[in-house]
Amino acid sequence: MANSAPEWSGPGLEGVERTMRRALEPPDASVAQLYGWLSYHVGYTSIDGRVDDGRRGKGVRPSLCLAACAAVGGSKLSAEQAAAAIELTHEFSLIHDDLQDRDRVRRGRPALWTEIGDAQAIGAGDTLFSIARHVLASIEGIETEVRLDINTQYDRACIRLSEGQFLDLVFEGRDDVGVDEYFGMVERKTGALLGAAAGIGARLGGADAASVDALTDAGEAIGVAFQVRDDVLGLWGSAGLIGKPAGNDLRRGKKSLPIVFALNEPSAGNAIRRFWAAGAPESEADSVLEHIEAAGAKHFAEGEAARYVDLAVAALNRVPLDPGETQILVDLAHAAISRRS
Repeated sequence: MANSAPEWSGPGLEGVERTMRRALEPPDASVAQLYGWLSYHVGYTSIDGRVDDGRRGKGVRPSLCLAACAAVGGSKLSAEQAAAAIELTHEFSLIHDDLQDRDRVRRGRPALWTEIGDAQAIGAGDTLFSIARHVLASIEGIETEVRLDINTQYDRACIRLSEGQFLDLVFEGRDDVGVDEYFGMVERKTGALLGAAAGIGARLGGADAASVDALTDAGEAIGVAFQVRDDVLGLWGSAGLIGKPAGNDLRRGKKSLPIVFALNEPSAGNAIRRFWAAGAPESEADSVLEHIEAAGAKHFAEGEAARYVDLAVAALNRVPLDPGETQILVDLAHAAISRRS
């Protein structure tokens, strides 16, 4: 089993890549700079427009979409455009997420808003969201009913994603967030789009309603597992691998799962609250992280990530699927919680 999420290679992903690059070509010279900013954010160019491929996203969402399509007997080619639209949607959300969180680093490079300012970053994110919707709407050769279904699932996922981001920001101002509230947030913020990736892929592959639902549930569970692993890496991962400073979630007051768990443990909870009350001094961060780990928060989070992988596998087992492609989906689920970046 792989120890990292998929690279941008393999059956179908090359076509997704081509679709994304075409979508980011400027329509005319007057807006070339805007599209250059988008290409920089995605990792195709430097901020001044030179070809300089930076660290890319992991390709989990398009991989899910393509594998789900093939798992129900469809051709991966039929899902390439939808997979590209979903990945572009994810990239849009990251532009706004970095801006809202004031995160200055994305994948080892300056976050887009630090290069172009808040106002232009908002506009760039809005543009990328619109491009993603256009790519999805431009899929040719599908029946009207299928188009309606995939558009509906996509829109619902985007609404839930926005709800999750709202809750994530609200939780920053609270120190009494419960574990159930946390999962309600990440099922929206991260799970919804991964669920839509798998469900839309399945629908484009000709799946019936039961199979679409099962694959959507599996994708959402993989998404939650992926986010929980992100939470662990955000506190204890290597900054060089994760592409941003480790421990940043703690300093910012983000309610990641280990922090939520630790806040509900007396000793660790008091240490975290004192740390925040003192202005989150860098010199005390390592000590607070030790309190969090000693409370069992890291172990708990890793167990919950594994539990959601089991839920994903159980969802896949609800319906008959192609064994080879199902194994790809299972491998994606396990890779989500074993990765180091």
